Amino acid sequence: MNRHANNPPEDADAGDAQPSQTGASQSPALGRAVGGGMSWLMVSTMSSRVVTFLAQILLGWWLLPADFALYSTATSISGFLMVCRDMATGTVLVQRGREGYQQSAGAAFWMGFWYNCVVTVITFVAAWPLAQYVYHKPQLVPMLIVMGLGLPFSAIANTLFALLRIEMRFFAFSMQSALSALVRQAVVLALAYAGAGPMAFAWSILAYMVFDAISLMVITKECPWKRPAQLHQWPRMAKDAGWLMATSLAHFAMDFGPFLILVPLLAITLANSDAAQDVTGYYFFAYQITAQIGVMLAFNASMILTPALQRLVNQPDRQREAALRSLRSLMLAGSLASLGLASIMEPLEHLLWRGKFAESVSAVLVLGIFYPWRITFGLCTSVMLARGAFRRLAILSVFECVGLVVAAAMAAHFHPTPAGIAWWTGGWVLLSRLVSTLYIFFRMGGGLVGTLRSMVPAWALALVAFLGARWAGSLTDIRLRVAESDWFAASLARFLPKPRADLALSIIADLVAIAFIGGLCLALFTLAARLFLRDDMADVLRVAPTRARALAQRVLRIRCDE
Repeated sequence: MNRHANNPPEDADAGDAQPSQTGASQSPALGRAVGGGMSWLMVSTMSSRVVTFLAQILLGWWLLPADFALYSTATSISGFLMVCRDMATGTVLVQRGREGYQQSAGAAFWMGFWYNCVVTVITFVAAWPLAQYVYHKPQLVPMLIVMGLGLPFSAIANTLFALLRIEMRFFAFSMQSALSALVRQAVVLALAYAGAGPMAFAWSILAYMVFDAISLMVITKECPWKRPAQLHQWPRMAKDAGWLMATSLAHFAMDFGPFLILVPLLAITLANSDAAQDVTGYYFFAYQITAQIGVMLAFNASMILTPALQRLVNQPDRQREAALRSLRSLMLAGSLASLGLASIMEPLEHLLWRGKFAESVSAVLVLGIFYPWRITFGLCTSVMLARGAFRRLAILSVFECVGLVVAAAMAAHFHPTPAGIAWWTGGWVLLSRLVSTLYIFFRMGGGLVGTLRSMVPAWALALVAFLGARWAGSLTDIRLRVAESDWFAASLARFLPKPRADLALSIIADLVAIAFIGGLCLALFTLAARLFLRDDMADVLRVAPTRARALAQRVLRIRCDE
């Protein structure tokens, strides 16, 4: 019997793909698989973030704000040309389940491959006129060409990533993702150190696309090009993929849409193209540090939860409860990560870059407040994909991304500073995520109060901890006290000459401020969450690595038995 002939879930749109019925025979180990997957992806995410952050430290030493602005522009242009790569066929495969993969993997690969080849040609043709007449930066041409070369390879990775997700092989997925991030950062660092400038970013994108294709073939032991093209499936798959392509475009715009318009609009407002490049570069630097926490958590949540929720499609009550619990856990972890980093950004920037990116600090503080809400994007996407509501997901995603680009344009006109852009874009992220999440969970049968209860408390407690730690740091002025301490200065002068002693004292002052403010923020949040969000903390600990979970249980005195 054709699985598309079955009845759709209650929220499926007319014209949406209808979910497979693999959820009918639910494995009792699904919860453990999801928990284990979240645990491994948490490890992978932390590893990737550490590598990325270390890379950004070095890139901040070697590159200028204008280089980051040029990279953000190139990524935005290429992204809008490439973001629909593979025609979203990988997502279609995941939504169709294990049986659907065997039936449609060949069609998905060959559709994606030929589509990517066409987009590669378009990128080559469009590179010069865009660089010459829109952005007036000839350096964009080779960057776009190199970035476009990786598209044919991504068709292989797209199909094999779908296979890992369908089979819920999250350990393999996590390790491959971590290695891919390592390869990308190693290439960009090596080339930036060698003097390649912004081209280092372009070559790193090509490198990780090739690496993904090769490594996934080794992991899965599958070569998707050996499967038949199955041309008869292309029309149906293209119909399903159409809405997903619009969604992919909107998702990309949620991250890079503002950078497509900031440089030309800021150049008009500031009447200075160099100043426009600098403002965009400072804002992009801040975005890379802060917002990527939310983006990566959202991406990882989508990778795990889409196949897991798809298996619960015939059990709407369980699906809703699983989604709400995931929402609470993500907001708890993401709020602490974003606001905790923001609380220490001022001394951290001084420690690492000695004021070179001081203008990015205020933007980091603002983004840290708003971008925990970005994490809900991945969960909402997973819910809609699992329920086959492709059209509704596309409409909501377009609504959010268009609003974000408009907010960036308003900021460029009224508040053309890194912090001003952060207030406008961050405010829209909070508003749009709140509206969209409430709507999606209402469609699932979740109550308004219950959904708000899953989002707001963790963020509110983290915000209070952030403000409290910042206030304490300002009140004590601990960094200045250490930096001006005669005792510290005299002690260091015994062992170091004057210039080195002054530098060492400055570094110690920064480290003390980071430890004091960051430690206080963590302590305040942990205490408040232990008192008011005990169950939510238990949910987070359930998916933590075993040793970390055992230690946290002893320290916090929270039981999180399976």
